[in-house]
Amino acid sequence: MIPIPDYLRQFASEISEKGTRLSFKLRCSCGSEVFDILENTYTDDEKELVEKYEESIPNAGGHTIYGGLDSDGKPYNYIKILGLFKKRIIFPQAPVFMRVDVIKTVCSQCQQEIVVFDSRYHGYYGMISDDEDARKYNPYFKQKGQKSHSIIVEIENEPSLEAFNEIIDKQCSCEFYSNAFNTISIYAIEENGKRKMLYDFETA
Repeated sequence: MIPIPDYLRQFASEISEKGTRLSFKLRCSCGSEVFDILENTYTDDEKELVEKYEESIPNAGGHTIYGGLDSDGKPYNYIKILGLFKKRIIFPQAPVFMRVDVIKTVCSQCQQEIVVFDSRYHGYYGMISDDEDARKYNPYFKQKGQKSHSIIVEIENEPSLEAFNEIIDKQCSCEFYSNAFNTISIYAIEENGKRKMLYDFETA
């Protein structure tokens, strides 16, 4: 069975599995299943930095942007001129806060916060990341919507620890495997009982 991410294990209920996808409902330690949802967002100063960053992105002139490795094994981007010649395209480094996605819930009864996903620590990329600048960053949060919801989390992972270890060619712990999922989707349950997707992150 695909494991529940270790950091969410104590909050998981109504667990189901289909293929390589595992879903579960969030339940607070107090027993409540109704939450407010918080997402990280940008401050006014950060929004200005985003605008400056986007203005600094080079114009590819309608050309397709390709990626490759140079003679030193470092990744680079380029466009093709007349279909024959490669012209390098250098992208500026994105501000650190643009490399961070965090979703939290707050229990409507006891106000306990549960970090449902933090791209710096969760998912395969988060588990192997060495981005210390991103980890030191303190995100700013806002509430998503005005209503409280029940929450369903769905993750995709390899079907077993053995399959996971074989794919990454390493021997990892069950805890690492559980937290190094490929994707995570977060749904709200609406009043009519239907799921509404709030977030969908690819993490590998």
